[in-house]
Amino acid sequence: MKKTKMFTALTLSVIIAFSCLFPLNASADSEKTVITVDGNSAGREISDNMFGIFLEDINFAIDGGLSSNLVRNNSFEQHLAWALEWDCRMTGWEVTSGAGGLRGDNPMNENNPSYFHADEKTVLVNHGYPDEGEKYGFYLDKSEKYDFSFYALGKGNITVSFVTEEGKTLWESGFKAEKDEFVKFTDVVKSSATAYSDMVITIDPGIDVDFFSLIPESSFGLGDETWKYASLRADLVKALKDLSPSFMRFPGGCLAEGAYDWSEAYNWKTTLGPVEQRKQIPNIWGYNQSLSVGFYEYFCLCDYLGATPVPVVHAGLMCQGRGDWKLDVDSEEFKQHIQDVLDLIEYANGPADTGWGKVRAENGHKEPFNMKYLAVGNENWMEDYWERFDLIYNAIKEAHPEITVISSAGAWADGKEWEYAWEQIDEKYRDTVVDEHYYVPPWWVYGNYEKYDKYDRDSAKVFVGEYAVHREGGDQVTKSNVYVAIDEAVHCTALIRNSDVVEMACYAPLFARKGYTQWAPNLIWYNSHEVVKTPSYYVQQLYMQNIGSRSLPTGIEGSEDIHVASSVDTENKLIYVYVVNSSKDTKQAEIRLDGFRDIDPVCEMKYVGSGLYNISNNFGFLNDFITPRYQKVFVAGNKISKSVGPDSLNVFCLSYDGENTFMKPGSSSGYRAGSQIEVIFYEYLSKFVVWFTATDFYEKYIREIVVKITEN
Repeated sequence: MKKTKMFTALTLSVIIAFSCLFPLNASADSEKTVITVDGNSAGREISDNMFGIFLEDINFAIDGGLSSNLVRNNSFEQHLAWALEWDCRMTGWEVTSGAGGLRGDNPMNENNPSYFHADEKTVLVNHGYPDEGEKYGFYLDKSEKYDFSFYALGKGNITVSFVTEEGKTLWESGFKAEKDEFVKFTDVVKSSATAYSDMVITIDPGIDVDFFSLIPESSFGLGDETWKYASLRADLVKALKDLSPSFMRFPGGCLAEGAYDWSEAYNWKTTLGPVEQRKQIPNIWGYNQSLSVGFYEYFCLCDYLGATPVPVVHAGLMCQGRGDWKLDVDSEEFKQHIQDVLDLIEYANGPADTGWGKVRAENGHKEPFNMKYLAVGNENWMEDYWERFDLIYNAIKEAHPEITVISSAGAWADGKEWEYAWEQIDEKYRDTVVDEHYYVPPWWVYGNYEKYDKYDRDSAKVFVGEYAVHREGGDQVTKSNVYVAIDEAVHCTALIRNSDVVEMACYAPLFARKGYTQWAPNLIWYNSHEVVKTPSYYVQQLYMQNIGSRSLPTGIEGSEDIHVASSVDTENKLIYVYVVNSSKDTKQAEIRLDGFRDIDPVCEMKYVGSGLYNISNNFGFLNDFITPRYQKVFVAGNKISKSVGPDSLNVFCLSYDGENTFMKPGSSSGYRAGSQIEVIFYEYLSKFVVWFTATDFYEKYIREIVVKITEN
């Protein structure tokens, strides 16, 4: 405690001295940016599905993440998508004594062909998903209970224990196999301590084992009849719920298309029913898909989140970015695929007395899921795509004209494939929503700020199905710092301003398990027991939770570093003004609201950033360093005067017509109260850090220490 106080006092002293020597830009108070919101205008309609999420099993987002099962490769079915001949079915497993191996002559079922056979008394170990710096991957919390199960065939004894690296047994139980068929064994694990461990299985000779499961009893959906097949990791579900997404796109992305071999392509039908009977397939991102989260669970998750489901099916093409695999349009396989697409619509929306509606009801959800969108293809292009898209599109429109089909503009935001796509769309498919993807450097955001201002207002709507700002530097987690989050906030103002063109948008990727990534940056990071929400997460949250039904014309005079948009919720009498300051200095803003009657005298400013531009949330003590704050702000008639911090997204939330929504103390957002003193402090701190890290003293004496602290 004394050291913390001394460090704080020293930091404050240095910053105060620095501020005396290098005062902040005096123009912050003298130069005013005037923002005018035109409430007299009808504005542009904003879709009910403006900001959502995209959930793809990349970076171990499902297996090792959202799936509650802690056992890696739980059924010995792992294969590599690009090398099916390689036998990697023992990934995550190790035989530490005795002898045994995998067999397939007498499986549990045809979709689960591999199992482990002990030739003699054998010790089989599963390492789970070890966190960085750990060898053992089962993080057991002594305050938690875990439902444990596995299947065994044969006669003899099986002992299961969880053992730490130091050799301490946290839990142990014995089981007696007595039948010549696979029988399910269950128990409840209660660890004697909170620690990392391995699952150690001692098996008598001649016994077969398969399909292991270890599920925390706190898992979301566990014990709920709706979720009778599978459950989800609770803290990750909460992170999604806290976002308030309006839609969820799933299961990919590239994953929905697959690659290399059609026999291992993603098929929504094989993801239904009991998890033991689902056909596990290779993930094109380099690991196994247990499919414990299948289409039924995706739909149920949408239901819980209040998010419109946006499933993606392939277009008779595997991932074009990886190779040239396509179904012949006259083949029985392609015809069956079209039927599978139509069956999916019936599964999602059909009454319980239809063929696939009945399957949904048997799965646990009698009422339809009310699916409105269906994406055909992902990052596809040119003739191969459009020939196949046309056949699938026409089949959908003939059978289900109420479904909005989402088409693909390719893998880039410009270029010949993108141009060709829009030519096809303008000619034949203006009733589709066009899926555009771009992962861009910061400069692209500003160079393309008016990208959608130039789009044809009478053509198809746009779905920005994948986007993020990528910067140089930082490790995988810290690539998503305040700097790029504010760039993304700038881009979102452009999307809102063009809400008559842009119908939907979502950041990508959503999830990443630290140490198991194929992509960065990502919105949410986690390990065995911790979840890290990035600054980009909070930018998305601010937009998702503060959006009206119409965007309003919003003028600006003053700083070129200020980007703005506004929207109004006429039903609830709310106005939202989005002010993004992408500069390194505090700016004075004056917001004028024209055309509104009886604006309430107090509004709420919700904001994130405010000077901490090179800071990221991270595991450990920096987990929630960057979080939104709120301030109550007085409104003088129809005018607000307020300074906005550097590198910040500020959402001004106002009520009118006497609603007085923000007069009460506190905030319904759940954010912590902030203050202008805090904003100024962090602005000085950031400027000091920039100055200090450029000095010879820092390079000579401090830099190496900082690197070591960061690594640890």
